[in-house]
Amino acid sequence: MEGYLVVRKLRKAFGPVVALAGVSFSVERGEFFTLLGPSGCGKTTLLRCLAGFERAEAGEILIDGRDVRDDEPEKRDIGFVFQRYALFPTMTVAENVAFGLEVRKRPGPEIDQRVQEVLRLVGLQGLDDRKPRQLSGGQQQRVALARALVIRPRILLLDEPLSNLDAKLRVEMRMEIRRLQKDLGITAVYVTHDQEESFALSDRVLVMSQGEAQQVGTPQELYFAPRNQFVAGFIGQTNFLGGRCVERAGGWIVVDCLGARVRLPTERDVSPGAAVAFTVRPEHVRLERVSRGENSIRAVVRQVQFLGPTIGYYAQTGSVMLLGEVHGVTRDEVEKLPRQGEEVWCAFDPEDCVVMGTEAR
Repeated sequence: MEGYLVVRKLRKAFGPVVALAGVSFSVERGEFFTLLGPSGCGKTTLLRCLAGFERAEAGEILIDGRDVRDDEPEKRDIGFVFQRYALFPTMTVAENVAFGLEVRKRPGPEIDQRVQEVLRLVGLQGLDDRKPRQLSGGQQQRVALARALVIRPRILLLDEPLSNLDAKLRVEMRMEIRRLQKDLGITAVYVTHDQEESFALSDRVLVMSQGEAQQVGTPQELYFAPRNQFVAGFIGQTNFLGGRCVERAGGWIVVDCLGARVRLPTERDVSPGAAVAFTVRPEHVRLERVSRGENSIRAVVRQVQFLGPTIGYYAQTGSVMLLGEVHGVTRDEVEKLPRQGEEVWCAFDPEDCVVMGTEAR
């Protein structure tokens, strides 16, 4: 495993609770890398281990080839942006930003120059003398970011820094963070539980669950080629379906699913009779009034949700509810779409399905 930041088999426990169960990954120089997962999955513990605020019991943390797992935080040359900013309320903006440089005992003129440079960088010039209570949430977030950047860290760590902002400001600030990271060419590791936020910001994403790494990849890889059911379900909405393999030919199998023949692409070794689980995203499910044969499942529309640019459908077949989505329809087209109670065929292309697992009979 190569990279500017390399984590190997990192383990951390709090008493009987294992927070990190041997996590490994690497981050390239200048990459924006995100740790994504639900609350309690270990992502913040992992970030704190990288910073040195928590000590891992086993494993390695290599920065530019050197293991820093046992180094004190101040010796790692890492900037950290906290979830609640952790600004000093009695200090001015300039004093908050200068704090890290003063701890490192940099000369006064150098501190003044670097503070002014980074305040211009984050758009806070002229606010030097204000206290945190005199700033908006977005401005406080910028101060926290400036304080982390002013020390010119090798790696910037960010622990859900946008969670305290309203929805519109979160979108604006994530664009600003990405711009700064690209302009500076800095290596960044970001923690969030928000899939949309992680996709908007990241070059690559590591999905975590219960202290373990589930899958790492680009946003496109995670969305279109999830490795397991957890990743598929956590990354957006999806339909989980299953059935028995009835035919195998080359890189394709045919599955008997809910009374329909469903063709699926897979490189797995699947024998006829084996149980097969697969997933298909809602936007790939089309509601049609006539069956086209394979990959068409009969269902009844139970609910229609108008969401502006998207119309969501819940269609039931037996005990299974299928979710479909229609995007970009015009006002006239909306009137022609299936209605609640109407019988339809839920159709999807084989290439849009991902086989999650198989099990012999």
